Amino acid sequence: MNMNKKLFTLILICCLTLLMPLSAYAINSDIDQQKAGQLMTRYMEALASGEKDLPSIELIEESQKLYQKAIDDGQYGEPTKKWLELTEAQYEADMQKIRKEIDEAGIETDGSKAIANVYPGYDYTCYGADCGNQGKSEYCDDYEDGGNFRCGWGTTSGGYADALSENCSTINIHSATTWAWMGKQIKVNGTGDARIYFDGNYAYYTLGGCTYPTWCSVKVKAIVYNVTDSQEVASKTIAYHSNFAPIPGMGDNDFNEAIDCTLLNGKTYVLKMEVTAYISAGSETSADMCSGLSPAAGGDGVNYGYMKVTWR
Repeated sequence: MNMNKKLFTLILICCLTLLMPLSAYAINSDIDQQKAGQLMTRYMEALASGEKDLPSIELIEESQKLYQKAIDDGQYGEPTKKWLELTEAQYEADMQKIRKEIDEAGIETDGSKAIANVYPGYDYTCYGADCGNQGKSEYCDDYEDGGNFRCGWGTTSGGYADALSENCSTINIHSATTWAWMGKQIKVNGTGDARIYFDGNYAYYTLGGCTYPTWCSVKVKAIVYNVTDSQEVASKTIAYHSNFAPIPGMGDNDFNEAIDCTLLNGKTYVLKMEVTAYISAGSETSADMCSGLSPAAGGDGVNYGYMKVTWR
């Protein structure tokens, strides 16, 4: 996490903690009343234009109700159960699209690194990533200068994958996602039941909506992907953190997770450590797993330790 973000976080936490609880987060009625209808207005304009890839109208309506209630009460209001359920459903639908985009994006390699040959009965350990990829959902550009959307991977210090989705001020009707992964390709010579270890560390920062209720989340996954047949074999969520409140969430952790799966003779696989950063429709929010505004090893994001293929 960069110094400016740390300073901002400390100041915000101190102010919110000392001055008011979350339920009393003040709303500037004169300013915010002018914004109250913007989310719905933009949604209806997009609908009238024939745009099809929109969030559910129920989610937009529920967001509007929550925001208007906050203005009427003069304070930030916690989301309702209905809003949370609608938001989670929208997130799941958006992630299905992102999963397809990631799979179709293919694999980038660092230089001319060779695919490692792996043999059942013989353990294989890789201490450095040499392939990966990164990308953004199609509506990231809609935020224009009102957002920061960064993603990248690399092999420095063993490897890293960073992703940042941040809406600084723009009221937007679309969700936005950035993603990145890094890892290693292997070719299996003989069929066997494997236990694959993914070792590394991660750090994250999340900040929910300060005006419109807005959902953000970050996720770290370990994935075994069959490149030969273009299909995911197995995956495991290493970390998942979400936030809807205007109080920062942050943390870091080491991990060493295992995936059990069967690897088939003659097939090529890629072992991935993947990160996604997601923000829903709405206003100011941040899902940050990126070292500042430039993806790099260390700081927020996922950092590679090693991957080890063993046999059961």
